[in-house]
Amino acid sequence: MAQLSKTIAPGHWSVYDKHFKLACGCLDFETHMKKEQESLDALTAKSNEALTHGECKDYIYSQGIADGSALYRVVSTQPLVLQHIPYGDAYRILPATMRGLRLPDIQQAMEFDRWWRSRAPEQKE
Repeated sequence: MAQLSKTIAPGHWSVYDKHFKLACGCLDFETHMKKEQESLDALTAKSNEALTHGECKDYIYSQGIADGSALYRVVSTQPLVLQHIPYGDAYRILPATMRGLRLPDIQQAMEFDRWWRSRAPEQKE
């Protein structure tokens, strides 16, 4: 049974004040989105490393919601604690779904990610 961390994942995320202005202090949305993408890229690098080593900690668990995904970072496995990554539209999974997640579910998602990446063509930069 998964628990939700009381804090969000570290990074530069879309947090708005009571006047619907970006609370981060960015002067424009383009700058903000660039910083938000850099934050996600840093977490993704840690997730890829965890995936390579078969470790659950720092893995990014993704679940499709509406036209996007709810993203969570695995903080610990005993007990299973997930930390919300409020990227983009900051979708979340339902609390009942969160409570129903188990470590084998996360491990199965990791196994699928490894399988999918093994079949992906090489990325050229």
